[in-house]
Amino acid sequence: MINKVIIFLLIPFILIASEIPGAVEKLNQRMEAVQDAEVEIFVRSRLPEMLIPDRNGTLLFKRPDKIHLEGDGFMMIPQEALLFDFSRLQEDSAVTFLQLNPDSLIGKALLAIRVQRVDSYSNRHSNIDVLIDTLKWAVHELSIDEGERFKGKIFFQHTEVLPGVWLPREVKMVLAGNAAKPKAVKNPRIQRVPRSNAAESNYLLMKFTNYKVNKGISDGRFPEAGEK
Repeated sequence: MINKVIIFLLIPFILIASEIPGAVEKLNQRMEAVQDAEVEIFVRSRLPEMLIPDRNGTLLFKRPDKIHLEGDGFMMIPQEALLFDFSRLQEDSAVTFLQLNPDSLIGKALLAIRVQRVDSYSNRHSNIDVLIDTLKWAVHELSIDEGERFKGKIFFQHTEVLPGVWLPREVKMVLAGNAAKPKAVKNPRIQRVPRSNAAESNYLLMKFTNYKVNKGISDGRFPEAGEK
């Protein structure tokens, strides 16, 4: 369940009203400049339902939608954790976009968007408040509120990989509320996972280093469906 939540949350449901269409276009244009990318990734999970030893690997991406993680014992990493493309979200009829103007952002180069989504099957509502860095044109922070089901924040730090194109160097998701309550989780490999106090738990951290962008990654590095 938590893997599905992570994939859902790391797709930033962003944008559309006054400044919003222009922001969508600017974000899309910058991401379109990245045709392929190879980056070293470090993953540390202290999420209640996904306590695993720290992982290191190499993440590969190639347009239009090839993604592969080279490394042992890895969970799935969604494409959106590395590279955001908002064009398909503009056609999502379940999403409503509202521009926010909090006083706390006055004088700051940040654009605030509230994204409201209604699931057509369960009629469940969710709100995601998105902060966009309008100097880098990258996602700065997400605040997620799904009531008792899930609450949390995702923080982004970026590095410039091409002129004017910023990709994540760190992504950290911190749970709050009921989502942070520990649950019993099986560990079939009987691997020792460091236990931390409450102040240091309930988070997922991903770090990206040594980007190689638009170097021409061979299709042979991406396994076919069913291969490992």
